Amino acid sequence: MNDHELKQLFQQNQPALPDDPGFQRDVWHKIAEGNNQGISFSDFLNVALDFLTRPMVGVPLAILCIAGSATLSFYNGIESREQTWVELSLSYNQLINPLTHNQ
Repeated sequence: MNDHELKQLFQQNQPALPDDPGFQRDVWHKIAEGNNQGISFSDFLNVALDFLTRPMVGVPLAILCIAGSATLSFYNGIESREQTWVELSLSYNQLINPLTHNQ
């Protein structure tokens, strides 16, 4: 789209733009910058925090994180307990079991 077509669209829609002569220059400057730049990390962080702090998203997300960490802790505890019992049975066999002392 060229400038002539854009001006025609503005005339057809008659947007209420400020009469400040620097306004149009600033708009074109922002458009030119927007084409050359991607989203910055701070912009991404602001959008992400805005999205995550909404109660409709934040509360279920917090519940999911709590449930997930509890589940991981539970399974990690089971694995640790089983490993401890295996180590204890091996140490019992080495120290107390009379059959292993004879060999």
